[in-house]
Amino acid sequence: MFGQLFKSYFLDADLEPWVLDTFAWLMTQFGGIGQLKQRPLVLPTKDFYPPTSAVGEERGDYIFARTCHWIGANPRSIELVPFDRPQAFQRVAEIATIETGGGRRINGIFEDHGDMAVIRYARDLTDRPPALIATLAHELCHFHLSRKPEDWPGGREVEELVTELAVAYFGFGVFAANNAFAHSQYTDTYGQGWMSSVEGYLSERSWCFALAVFLTLSDRQGAASLHLKHGPAAMVKKAEAYLAKRPALLAPLRAIP
Repeated sequence: MFGQLFKSYFLDADLEPWVLDTFAWLMTQFGGIGQLKQRPLVLPTKDFYPPTSAVGEERGDYIFARTCHWIGANPRSIELVPFDRPQAFQRVAEIATIETGGGRRINGIFEDHGDMAVIRYARDLTDRPPALIATLAHELCHFHLSRKPEDWPGGREVEELVTELAVAYFGFGVFAANNAFAHSQYTDTYGQGWMSSVEGYLSERSWCFALAVFLTLSDRQGAASLHLKHGPAAMVKKAEAYLAKRPALLAPLRAIP
């Protein structure tokens, strides 16, 4: 559907048309432009996730139930199971350590067992609710995709990337964009230091583009800016401006009923 339309791209020349083709596929499978405009832009506010005193697994269950509600999944069809994961630390001083695992960490796992599915999530994410929400949204999109034909652009080998774009289509792009790159300070029994990790499968720039596509198609440009970290907020704004200057780019998606 999307070929060489312009001399320059926001993403790579091969990636951007695929993102738009895949977004079009998602709209044909889960609802076109009318449905997309009705989907909420899920935000880290009390309107979507009211405060709770729950901790540990109970907090995980609460966040899962709220995420199922907003993404349109039946929690009775899914078993939620936490798992423990080790963290690799290297001591570099008497009071400081650094995480040496690096790269992408496994935050969640989806298992399809026919009538019943299983979603597993890293137990430590209950202390980082936004990261847990992004993880559960991703795994719930696996659940949605498992009920559809695997004829998305690129085939089965790009399933994880398609799942990420489904997260944006279902309104959870803010959580995903904020969580694409995590860099934080920590203190534990071993000392203190800094952790950095890549969360998910799309780059931060790709996430911002996908979120901008959702916002532009649903006529909500700028609606996410106050809830994004500084870097993603600036990048989403640039992506929205890029799309605004190229209305023909999203015209085929706007025509999907």
